[in-house]
Amino acid sequence: MIPEHFISIDWGTSRFRMALIQRADLSVVAQLETDDGIKTMHSQWKVSGEDRLSFYLAFIRRGVQPWLNKMGSNTPVIISGMASSSIGMKELAYAKLPFSCAGEGLEIEKLEDDILYLPTFLISGVRAELDVMRGEETILIGLHDQLGSHDKVLYILPGTHSKHVIVEQDKVVDFRTFMTGELFEVIRTQTILKDSTSEEDTFNFIEADFGGGVEASKEGNMLNELFHIRAADLLTGRSKEANSNFLSGLLVGEELRSLSFSEIDKIMLCGSDQLIQLYRVAAEILGHVPETRGSDQLRLAILRGHKKILTTFSI
Repeated sequence: MIPEHFISIDWGTSRFRMALIQRADLSVVAQLETDDGIKTMHSQWKVSGEDRLSFYLAFIRRGVQPWLNKMGSNTPVIISGMASSSIGMKELAYAKLPFSCAGEGLEIEKLEDDILYLPTFLISGVRAELDVMRGEETILIGLHDQLGSHDKVLYILPGTHSKHVIVEQDKVVDFRTFMTGELFEVIRTQTILKDSTSEEDTFNFIEADFGGGVEASKEGNMLNELFHIRAADLLTGRSKEANSNFLSGLLVGEELRSLSFSEIDKIMLCGSDQLIQLYRVAAEILGHVPETRGSDQLRLAILRGHKKILTTFSI
C-alpha cells in the first residue's frame, strides 16, 4: 500500500529544509527550515566523534519527532541536495547523462539504520563530462513534470552557481554551470570595485543601471567593462547602488550572452523572486522571453520532483 505521506528533505550547503507532505495533493502538513546546512553539519560531525551517517540521521530524527503522530511508520524519507556529497551524510557517485525527467537513470540508495526507523532514500547528483550538480536534478524533474513534453527546453536555474540545463524528448542531455553569483560577490567585496559598489549584501533594483550592464555585456569585453565601473565612480559620481546594479547586469548578461537559443522550443527560468526579476530583464534585453517560476514554484518543484522519483522507483 502506498504511504499517505512522505518526508521531503532539501539539504543544501547552507540551509536545511524538511517537510511532511500529503502525497495526493502535495500539501504541507508540517515543515522545518534551519541554518543547519551540510557545511555546518559537516563541521559539527568532525568534532563529534560519532559515526558519520548516524550523526546526520539523528539530526533528522530530532526534527521528525514532533510529527510522528501525524504519519505512518512506513512513511518514506527522500533526501536531495548536498547530503550525498563528500561532506554530506554519505557520498554517492554521480549519475551520468542522460537521465529521464521521470527519474530513471538517477542513483538512489536506501539507507539502512537503527536511528530514524523510516525507509530513507538518498539521491545522488549528476555529472556531465566536465560539470556536476546535486539537488538541481530534483528541481528539474518537478519543473518538467508540470511543464509537460516539448522537443527541446532550456531550464535556467540562477543562483550562486547558475545552472543551464538542456532537456530533449523528456531527457536531460546536457548542462552547464556559471559562477555568476559567486563572482559578483568576490568582485564586490575583494577587488578595487569594493569602494565603488554598495556594501550591502543586497541592493535595490534599478532597471536602467542593471540594463546598462546587460547592454555593455554585448560588447564581449567584460574585463574592460569592469573597470568602467570604477571610472564611473571617479569621473561621473554614479552611486554605489547604481554601480552594483551595473555590475550585476554585466555578469548576468555575460552568462546569458554565451547561450545559443536557436533550436530551443521553450526557455524556463526558475529561482528566487529577486533573481528571477534580474534574469528576466536581462533575457528580454538580449531578445528572449522566458517563462518564469518564482520562489513558491521553486519549492513546489522540489516536492513534485521528490514525489515523481518515489513513484518511478515504486516507493
